[in-house]
Amino acid sequence: MGFLANVPGTSCAGTQAGVSNATPIWVCTGTLTNTTAVVCGQPTAICADCALDNQATSIKAVVTYMSVPMVPIPGILTGQLTLTRIAEARIIQ
Repeated sequence: MGFLANVPGTSCAGTQAGVSNATPIWVCTGTLTNTTAVVCGQPTAICADCALDNQATSIKAVVTYMSVPMVPIPGILTGQLTLTRIAEARIIQ
């Protein structure tokens, strides 16, 4: 398991916009089917495999993390980064 220096406990931000130094991580998951839906505030979507299989279902996860303050390098690196990653995995039934 990885270690995030600025995440001392298990408290997460309540919303993606709420990520801050006090709560530097936000995690959201949701289910995607062949019905258009908004999951985790991301653009409206259906599951990736629904075009091939109308009964397909997948799980979508979104993680946003604010890094620890770093020494800025003008024009290259700001003092802090906010990273967001999105993943989708099909549920095999």
